[in-house]
Amino acid sequence: MTDFPSITPNAISFDFGTLNTSEQPTVSTGPVRFRRSLKASGNQLQLTYTGLNQSQIDQLRQHYADSDGSHNLFNIPSSIWGGYQSVAQTSVYRYLETPQEEHTGLFYNVVIGLRIITGWLVQSNLIGPPAAEPAPFDYSTFFLTGVAPFRVVAPNAALSPAPTLIFTARGASG
Repeated sequence: MTDFPSITPNAISFDFGTLNTSEQPTVSTGPVRFRRSLKASGNQLQLTYTGLNQSQIDQLRQHYADSDGSHNLFNIPSSIWGGYQSVAQTSVYRYLETPQEEHTGLFYNVVIGLRIITGWLVQSNLIGPPAAEPAPFDYSTFFLTGVAPFRVVAPNAALSPAPTLIFTARGASG
């Protein structure tokens, strides 16, 4: 989990999310609402950057790539909040979507949406044995049907064992 770059945004926008409630219709009165927890969920943070130089935009792009887009979680430095902290210190963040970039000559404007994840974080690591390659077997049918030419490309394949059948479809070269 890599931390978000310490580049102070020009503006931040914070969405408080919604309470975890459900609504049930009734026959005679309005709906009855049930509160499921004492915490709000769906909190989001939007960071707006204007006038970033090339090295700053490269840091943001690299962080997005290192986070596998919106897949991995990360922390953000307190400097991003500008002295204001509305969420728990233990909160982690995830990209909401791909950062929106605007190129303005030598500088960049970027809007980054982050989802704020609070509470318990349950993760499962799936660990299995290394994959085993199946044993080779002989076959006598061809997998290609249709109109020639067909071309099978295996650029990194080792010729071991040596091929015993090479085919060329009507007039195909290579």
